[in-house]
Amino acid sequence: MNKPIQVLSTVSDPENRTTVLNLIPPHFQKHRLYPVGRLDFFSEGLLLLTNDGELTYKLTHPRFQVQKVYHVVVRGEVSKNSLNMLRKGFSLPDGTSVSPMLIKTLSTQKPHTTGLEITLKEGKNRIIRKVCQAINLTILKLTRVQQGPLMLGNLKSGSFRALTSTELKKLKDFVQRG
Repeated sequence: MNKPIQVLSTVSDPENRTTVLNLIPPHFQKHRLYPVGRLDFFSEGLLLLTNDGELTYKLTHPRFQVQKVYHVVVRGEVSKNSLNMLRKGFSLPDGTSVSPMLIKTLSTQKPHTTGLEITLKEGKNRIIRKVCQAINLTILKLTRVQQGPLMLGNLKSGSFRALTSTELKKLKDFVQRG
């Protein structure tokens, strides 16, 4: 699925807000799908849905270090010092340890913004938002574009599709190696 912003990465919501399951066709809902990990309310992009508990465990448990790639647009320029902090890792003001991140700069369409490609191997809650806040970067857009071997590609926002048999085999082979 390409999760849009303002949609919850959960199965149900007591406040009746839109969840990712509200976006999938009814004939898939009978399979009792649930999200693999989370994307926060204001983040978008690749979100896997499955009914395979073992696969979910292997894709989300920190022990397996499944790579996730995000495209982030921030306001203004990012200093070399800030990029180095992200690349080396540091501690947040609350004491949370942040592991080194793989960072690339990307061009953006909007003036006075910087695009970053951030690759993580750990899935701490809202970690990209927290580190950007700690180094005074304002996130304008945060999109997950890859999880393990799977890429978001050109799937439109709010759209959902089943994995191909080749993609499923690739994913299962990938987690078996971990």
